[in-house]
Amino acid sequence: MKKDLRQAVLARMKAMTEPEKKRADAWLTDAFLASSSYKNAKVLATYLSMPHEFDTQRLIERAFSDGKRLLVPKTYGQGRMIFVDYDPKICS
Repeated sequence: MKKDLRQAVLARMKAMTEPEKKRADAWLTDAFLASSSYKNAKVLATYLSMPHEFDTQRLIERAFSDGKRLLVPKTYGQGRMIFVDYDPKICS
């Protein structure tokens, strides 16, 4: 069931037009940045988005400029993943 849901959501995301995706990305980012969760957070964990995913670039830039500590996943073989501090010089 989870796998089917994930595939359905992924297919819907990939089917969005560029203007639809930009509107959805902007709406989600604006809503999150306005939330008390964001405002009160000292540390955020996010991901570096792929083209078909929610675009995290604006969120990352804003959080970085707001002085928040940013963590992004680093993956290894066999499904191992850890979160490391975001470094824009390395990750951009």
